[in-house]
Amino acid sequence: MVNHGKGGLRAWAAVALTVTLLGCASSTSCPTSFHVGSINGGAISGQSSGQISSGDLEPDVSNAAGISGGGGLVDGRLRRLAGPRNAKQVIILIAGIHDSYRYFESWAGPLSASGSAVWGWDHDHRSSSIEQSAAMLASDLTTLARAGTPDIVLVAHSIGGLVGKGAIDQLSRTGAAGTFTRLDLHAFGTPWGGFALLEVAMKVPGSIALSKFFRYPMAPELRPSSRFLASLAAPMPPNGELHLYVGTDDGVAQPDTAAARQRYAELEAQARTVTELDGVRHNDYNRLVALTNEVKGTRPGPACTRLPCRLAMHVSQCAATALATAALPGTR
Repeated sequence: MVNHGKGGLRAWAAVALTVTLLGCASSTSCPTSFHVGSINGGAISGQSSGQISSGDLEPDVSNAAGISGGGGLVDGRLRRLAGPRNAKQVIILIAGIHDSYRYFESWAGPLSASGSAVWGWDHDHRSSSIEQSAAMLASDLTTLARAGTPDIVLVAHSIGGLVGKGAIDQLSRTGAAGTFTRLDLHAFGTPWGGFALLEVAMKVPGSIALSKFFRYPMAPELRPSSRFLASLAAPMPPNGELHLYVGTDDGVAQPDTAAARQRYAELEAQARTVTELDGVRHNDYNRLVALTNEVKGTRPGPACTRLPCRLAMHVSQCAATALATAALPGTR
């Protein structure tokens, strides 16, 4: 056995502590979490770059969504929750780690009320890195587009936002984003800046193996300097919009270092709207059912067929590829 000394042991402990706290903070199984909210949301005070008070939180009402039975599965990850089977628009719910799409289950009813189909998508953070999960999501989105549903809106919580943006970037790099009429992402409480503690902890010999042992293979990607987080600064495709939502009391998503703030600034530069939610903590977002009006209120998806849009799509593809292959410190 290799003896790394007290410093090494402290750093190993930091890895274990980080993944434990990260799991608790992102999980609805922790004591401070909230799960299912009412489908009857009120009006939101403010739209882009606005503030929403924690007083708008809806009470906990179990099984309130009135979900209309299951649909088909795509490789066991994607399930239809509500809305018509032949809907032209699909809204896909994605949760963070230690959770499933059921985090947003109470939103399925309101989101499907205007005729959209609502699907849930799950990723296995215990065995897949974020980039691997993003590749799976990109593949599933392509399957939906080929099946006649090219109008896609992703609604993601926490690390699910990293997965969603990574999937869109992969579609942009391959040029497949142009097959969609819409490819939007609404990200709630996503830690775009990563976690500073992992910056130190992942330098310890054996830390990657330890993160896999604790079933957190995404730990190297969550360092502020990681190549993967840097790659997310790639621009959205011309037929896609990025909408960011962050709670003022969200201790997981709020950036707390200069490196994390830089990553946030890069994503904000790509965002169509940035909404600050006053008094909202990391696991409160699903109780703000009124936010479904924000998701439904985004612009209709035009087909990207005219020359200016196709040229913009090509520029987006090149930028996404350049960022993904840049010689940045760390791993994906």
